[in-house]
Amino acid sequence: MENETKHYRAVKFRLYPNQEQVVLFAKNGGHCRWLYNWGLELKEKTYKKTGKNVSKYEMMKMLPDLKKKVE
Repeated sequence: MENETKHYRAVKFRLYPNQEQVVLFAKNGGHCRWLYNWGLELKEKTYKKTGKNVSKYEMMKMLPDLKKKVE
């Protein structure tokens, strides 16, 4: 059992989205980028004010209210 090696296998595939799917992928990427930047800004501002970091779970609790506010 000591000489046991792991073998990894890779799978490549290509997507051929139609125009509607291309738009959805672009929107999804934009939403993810916006959310990432929001979280980063929140962490930076909180750290500058308090010297403490905002945890991932604290930010997750903020998401439902953020969704209502942004809509």
